[in-house]
Amino acid sequence: MNWLKGFWLKIGIIIIAIFGLSAPVPAEEEKIKELEEKVEILAEEIEKMKVFELIPELGKEGRYGFGPAASKVYGIGKGISLAGYGEIFARFFDKNEQFNFNPSSATDTLTHLRDDSDMLRFVIYAGYKFTDSIVFNSEIEFEHAKTSAGPDTSAGEVSVEFAYLDFLTHPAFNIRGGLLLIPVGIVNELHESPTYHGVFRPETEQVIIPTTWRENGVGIFGEIVPGLEYRLYTVAGLVTNSRSTTGNATLKFTHDSGIRGGRQQGVRSITEDMAYTARVDYRGIPGTLVGASIYTGNAHLPAGNNLPDTSVGITLWDAHLKAEYQGFELRALYASGEIDDAQEINKRANIRLASDTTVDGRWSERSIGEKFYGYYVEGAYDVIPLFWPGSIRYFAPFVRYEKYDTQDGVPSGYRDLSETEREVKTVGISFKPHPNINIKADYQAKDDFLSDQYNLGLSWMF
Repeated sequence: MNWLKGFWLKIGIIIIAIFGLSAPVPAEEEKIKELEEKVEILAEEIEKMKVFELIPELGKEGRYGFGPAASKVYGIGKGISLAGYGEIFARFFDKNEQFNFNPSSATDTLTHLRDDSDMLRFVIYAGYKFTDSIVFNSEIEFEHAKTSAGPDTSAGEVSVEFAYLDFLTHPAFNIRGGLLLIPVGIVNELHESPTYHGVFRPETEQVIIPTTWRENGVGIFGEIVPGLEYRLYTVAGLVTNSRSTTGNATLKFTHDSGIRGGRQQGVRSITEDMAYTARVDYRGIPGTLVGASIYTGNAHLPAGNNLPDTSVGITLWDAHLKAEYQGFELRALYASGEIDDAQEINKRANIRLASDTTVDGRWSERSIGEKFYGYYVEGAYDVIPLFWPGSIRYFAPFVRYEKYDTQDGVPSGYRDLSETEREVKTVGISFKPHPNINIKADYQAKDDFLSDQYNLGLSWMF
């Protein structure tokens, strides 16, 4: 029996040892709890990294002048990249009608206005990184929620905004070819809605600089020294009017929308007349961008009114500034353009001289502007840090003043239309519950002959 007692004694010692070793002492329990908390914190940080690896921190331009979402492909290791943005708006007019100059009849025509809302844009960025030095990037845009064939003027469209290949050879010298964004102004390259104030883009950068402006071409870009960037492209030129070998041509350049209608947008672009565009930006001061750009070359002038094909020279330049400091934000831009031999465009559309007594003198007011300009100044202040320091949220009241004129000068013998000189005053707010989401509201006060309007907008990017 002694051996049996000894056996059970040994078994008991083993059991006690096992459970004794497995049972944590209080100090070990605290260590385990501390480790569990660290694991939870680490998991949260990993989730944040997953979000922010998709899009760089909002308020930065991304890479090579593009917006944050458009730059995603440059930040991946290799393979496919997907990103995008979208925006929807509602607008409410202060008046239900306004008078506009009708170029078809050369008279002021009453236009009825209706409050509306629109799924303005949904954009997909698709990119592919072949190697560290060869990158493809593209933007495919869906406008106005749907597309349809036929006479439905409210139908939307699907278009390729850009599609290019980058050959990254050296920080100071890289090659780009394809359907390119023209590197002028602020918004044309950086046009993702959450990145700017206001439900709508500044009118100066819609009319004087015809955002979004893209064209087939090739060029070089890089950073010469830290903070000093450049882009230099050769692209297909603009087209001033539709071709007509017998009758009057239909204008693409117009008295009130400037050169906007002359964009070929990479669609079977006529390359008989080429243009050149260059841009320089300096980012050497933290939070600040200051730069200038120029677009110059020939615009194709097709036959019309029994006059042959030819070309006219065009030059558009701008100077721009962006600055951020302790919650304050400033944007400013000035743009100016000139068209050589603008009277040749008028002749092909049979726009008569003011002295022509066979027609009403107002017909000459349809003249293309040979000089045009626009500018705006915008200020904003993020108030969130005053109340919740360190928060990712953002709430900024802003104000913007802009003025532009598409007929700052007209060819000799023609009249300008006073309504082409316009002022727009915008005041509103931008609220970002997340850095990549912008909820907007603003009020726009326009000239007396135009209706003021209230705008609401929702935009996002990923």
